[in-house]
Amino acid sequence: MPLLQRHVPWEGFGERAALLLADNRPGLENVISQPERLRLTVRGKRVAYTPDYALTFSDGRSEVWEIKGHRQLEDLRTQEKLAAAELELAKTNRIFHVFDSRDLSSRTELRNAQVLRRYGRYRVTNEQNLSIRTAFRSLSKMSLGVLISAASDYGITREQIYALLYSGVLTFDWSSFVSDETLVSVGGL
Repeated sequence: MPLLQRHVPWEGFGERAALLLADNRPGLENVISQPERLRLTVRGKRVAYTPDYALTFSDGRSEVWEIKGHRQLEDLRTQEKLAAAELELAKTNRIFHVFDSRDLSSRTELRNAQVLRRYGRYRVTNEQNLSIRTAFRSLSKMSLGVLISAASDYGITREQIYALLYSGVLTFDWSSFVSDETLVSVGGL
């Protein structure tokens, strides 16, 4: 995970896709693989359950993620176990997300993350970041191509703009493929 500057283990392409999507979430501070074993009661029996990931954010939010295959999610016992896990995690104010690995692998957000993550390690100085915020504060949105062209006057490259997109400093609609026509939010950053 480039923004966290560390490797997080994954098993299968669904978990890899989830981590690619998690890496650009604003305020993400940490991701722990298989964070804890929960003791759940399902159908009157105690069962053990270990979620795939625990995510913590700078605003104090905590999320727990589970990635399952489509067929597993159709299984009644799996559904019951996940429902019990959600109730248990809610007791400690953690948000529980369950993802279908097939859906994750085909999402446009994943394709955008795969493209932009290559630029996650490009260095953008505080001065360059401030230049973008100051120069374009009055505009609510502009096309990525126009922003890249205008930012070059400030010594900011396309790669650095992509790094700002990936890190969430600049925002756009992740559900549409990123291109020079993509509308980027630069105002009010």
